[in-house]
Amino acid sequence: MTVSNYACTSANRGLRQRVAVFQHPTLSTPGANFYNHAPTLERLPNGHLVAAWCSGESEGSADYHILLSRSLDEGLTWSRSENIFDPAGDATAWAAVLFSQGERLWMILSLAGTPGSGKDLSSVDLYLASSTDEGQSWSPPRRIDTGKDRSYAPLHKPVLLSDNRLAFGFYWRAFGDPQTHAGVLIANNDLSSWVSIGDVWIPGHRTLEPILTRENDGRLYMFLRTDLDHVYSATSQDEGKTWSTPTPLPIPNADTLSYLVRLDDGQYLVAWNNHPGVRDYLSLGIFSGPDLSELRDMLPVRRQDQRTQAVSYPRVLMTADKILLIYSVLDDGAANRRSGDIWFESFPKALPVRDGELKLDQRPTGVNETLYDVTFSTPTRGWAVGAGGRILSSSDGGRTWTTQTSVSTSDLHTVHFANETAGVVLGDGVVLTTNDGGAHWTSINISANVIAAAFVDDTTSVAVGSRGEILRTTNGGVSFQLTEHCSCNALFDVRNGGTNQMWATGAAGTLLHSRDRGLTWEQLWLKTSEDILGIAFDSTGQRGLAVGDHEVMFSSSNGGASWNKVSPLREKTADSAIPERLKRVVFNALGSAIVISDQAAVWTSSDLIHFTRAQTKSLNSFQAISALGERVFVAGWDGRLFRMDLGSVR
Repeated sequence: MTVSNYACTSANRGLRQRVAVFQHPTLSTPGANFYNHAPTLERLPNGHLVAAWCSGESEGSADYHILLSRSLDEGLTWSRSENIFDPAGDATAWAAVLFSQGERLWMILSLAGTPGSGKDLSSVDLYLASSTDEGQSWSPPRRIDTGKDRSYAPLHKPVLLSDNRLAFGFYWRAFGDPQTHAGVLIANNDLSSWVSIGDVWIPGHRTLEPILTRENDGRLYMFLRTDLDHVYSATSQDEGKTWSTPTPLPIPNADTLSYLVRLDDGQYLVAWNNHPGVRDYLSLGIFSGPDLSELRDMLPVRRQDQRTQAVSYPRVLMTADKILLIYSVLDDGAANRRSGDIWFESFPKALPVRDGELKLDQRPTGVNETLYDVTFSTPTRGWAVGAGGRILSSSDGGRTWTTQTSVSTSDLHTVHFANETAGVVLGDGVVLTTNDGGAHWTSINISANVIAAAFVDDTTSVAVGSRGEILRTTNGGVSFQLTEHCSCNALFDVRNGGTNQMWATGAAGTLLHSRDRGLTWEQLWLKTSEDILGIAFDSTGQRGLAVGDHEVMFSSSNGGASWNKVSPLREKTADSAIPERLKRVVFNALGSAIVISDQAAVWTSSDLIHFTRAQTKSLNSFQAISALGERVFVAGWDGRLFRMDLGSVR
């Protein structure tokens, strides 16, 4: 097995180790899809580590079983996996949680009956098994009677109650009913008797995989996976009998497991996917308390790449000096590729020091939809647009924002105002226009999902779409015409680049150039297979910068006649070893380039060679940036909008 070591910097020097616990053999059968997922991890009293996970053709298939592996050297190497639970017939076994008491290792698992195809889970019950030889042999599974229909096993280790009983979070639902409920399983100390209490649910939504923590004053906190873009939490004052109404926490949830550990000092270590809607950017973060309101530090651990669908299902263990992490990596399922590996990492207990930190001046918007664009027509008058037809306006230079009445519920991706009254907004299949500053909007439908637009003058603009479309208007957005071009790749950005010059960027290094204000286009290519997500030129039209996925950058000093790949000269600290997705770029009034990433980082440069990267204490995925003189506005996920006075930068 291969071990990758990453050197940490500054005062937190140490080794970060990444090891493959299990990698499925390369598939030889086209279309085969082997699935290894949801690992659980336990550290035994002698320091040995034990990991178990689900394995089968697909999640819930008739061959779903539990594999186990051991490490005797703190995770540096792992034993060959062993099949420890493989029910006969159409039944399936789901690994849930490993935990130890003294010398005995326990596992709570789910056993599901799967008649027919093996994917219709007609019954799910919880079972308990134990081992005294580090998981080499196990007692016969003993059923836990929860008193609920279709109970799903806990995914966290037990919380100790005031009377020394053990409390686990679990969830259930009736067969045929999509509504899930979360509650608490309580066992006496020797795990011989069980009772279930509590009922936490959000009508019409998923409340799954609850994790419990206990504060010093006895309060229990329950953290829930949901389909509402956030982790939700509820509180109990009576050790799990009754619970408060679930409320959203500020961290994103991609409808997957987030794992939380309460530290001895009352802070919380959280492992989660820091990207809305996508199981990407698996991250570790230290938060000030159970409300997760203040981010103290964050370390991106691993992200998607061109082969990987998802990096998810983290479980965390704390030792005296280390953070231990195990998780799943699911590939894209294509022939001859793995479709589910298990990985282990260890970190120094203090998260590595990051790049320089940038303070954001957050401006309240009163909304929680993702904002995709922000613009100003004058130093005081501005607009922002976003998901679900959201339109915001500001009349005080972006200090405050109010919601405007919209005539669309489509996602709106780009906005431009020629002056304080005439504006146009484009989005998913829709164009909105106004002649009174947004007091009233007119809507027309178009057959394109517009991602970005550039405005040549008060009436002429060019828009690009997710299917490679280029549309052009010469009447301020009253009507649009498709423009012929030679790209079939998705297009992500379009910008002006000097007199009559326009540039568009897209998937897999796509670069398009127009010399006649967007009437005709020629196909160029940047030397990369990465998506180019943003492009901009300074006020001279000579200096340009194109940015994209995996921190790819290309610069031009001659109006786009030639492009050179940029290797940003900046300190590579441990967290920046994971390349970010650079979303957009602008030049401010002083000629400095400002780049935003979807991990709330801001990159700045005056020479397009040396870049300063500042990490912000925000969980926001930045989506939009606008320069107003020296000032910069950034908007993104969760309806958050920030103002930064950067001035002159390196």
